[in-house]
Amino acid sequence: MATRPRKILTGLCAIGVTKPHVQNLLRRLTYLACRYAFFNAEYLLYAVFPEKWTCAKNASLSSLHSRSRRMHMRTATFSAAICFCSFFSSFVEARPVQCLLQVDGGVYIDGDCDFRPLSAGAGDFQITGAGGKYFAYLYVEGPDLGSGHWNGVTGEVRAHTPLGALRRDGACWTNATVKLCAW
Repeated sequence: MATRPRKILTGLCAIGVTKPHVQNLLRRLTYLACRYAFFNAEYLLYAVFPEKWTCAKNASLSSLHSRSRRMHMRTATFSAAICFCSFFSSFVEARPVQCLLQVDGGVYIDGDCDFRPLSAGAGDFQITGAGGKYFAYLYVEGPDLGSGHWNGVTGEVRAHTPLGALRRDGACWTNATVKLCAW
């Protein structure tokens, strides 16, 4: 028996809606939810900390009934939750591929890895090794030109070590000391 989300996706595909259409719709909904959450942040702050709210230009907020404050608090909290979930949903887009990350003669990723595009159509991407210890980012800066960063020999939590300017060679991006590939 198909689950409800699968039925919805099957129905969308039947009428010609493709994955990019759905992704674009989700991005727009996320944008609107985040905009609403931040627009109502002052109501949320007033509802949570009414005694600390001392802004003269927002004196009209004090006239809000408790029911109205609760409503704004609920909708702002719901919108913030959508923003939070949408931010972390980008990690779901990673797909398994074969990768190679070689820096200064040392091989740090070789084999199965997760590949995640960072931007729609620009070609930027992130690869993460099977154990999650090493990862690298590549940013396309022009035709067959890019730059990269990785999390270093010690496997830090952020990609702060530059890989330098890289040139595309098939599925790989290389320079004198770096080879970054994703197949």
